[in-house]
Amino acid sequence: MPQKIVTIDIDKEAGTFSVDTEGFHGQGCQAIHQAFESMGTVTKETIKPEFYAGPGNGNRVTSGR
Repeated sequence: MPQKIVTIDIDKEAGTFSVDTEGFHGQGCQAIHQAFESMGTVTKETIKPEFYAGPGNGNRVTSGR
């Protein structure tokens, strides 16, 4: 199973932090970021290409009728 890494950089002097997730595919990391968003104000958000990747095949997963 691939590693999933959450990196948190804290700037104590400025009172800010950044969160980066690696190894997640699809929207699996979204809940992690939402938990940190509840602690303060988001000043910058970057969505990585992996956010749109589906499990296993690298394609975005869509469903519907």
